[in-house]
Amino acid sequence: MFKTKDLVVIALISAISYILSQFVVFQMPAGGSITIYLVPILVAAFNDNFKNCLFIGIITAFLQAFIGGYVLNPIQVMFDYFIPVIVICLCGQINFFKGKDLINNLMGYVIACIIALLSYVCSGMLFYQTAFVASIIYNATFFVPTIIINLIIVLIINTQLSKVYPNNKNIN
Repeated sequence: MFKTKDLVVIALISAISYILSQFVVFQMPAGGSITIYLVPILVAAFNDNFKNCLFIGIITAFLQAFIGGYVLNPIQVMFDYFIPVIVICLCGQINFFKGKDLINNLMGYVIACIIALLSYVCSGMLFYQTAFVASIIYNATFFVPTIIINLIIVLIINTQLSKVYPNNKNIN
């Protein structure tokens, strides 16, 4: 069961993430864009629990896919929306090093971003008939700047996160 506070956090972060995904810095011609939609997802990923992060990822991916997303079939939706968002939303849940919370979060983020990029690349190859190298180049063109910009913003607002997540030591 979810507590009321958890439901509110899940709904707010998912909604804010979806809204931020609509403010596009750069749009690729065949889909994909540079946005700051990962900022609230990363805040949750670095600060919240597994269950909340999982549901934030599912709801955010659902909103992106089915409100303005490009849907060919259910498997393509998994590769283009659900896998990347859910993996990134769960990136703060693995501990690589004991007591090194920021390093754990950054390592988790890097690994999650690699998995997300591979998911986009697979989608490009399977559903858009793009060669492997071309799919990597195309998807990296929008996704690498997105992950860098979003991480920089989260690190900048890092000091303010203690007001939202007062019991957390994860990102400080």
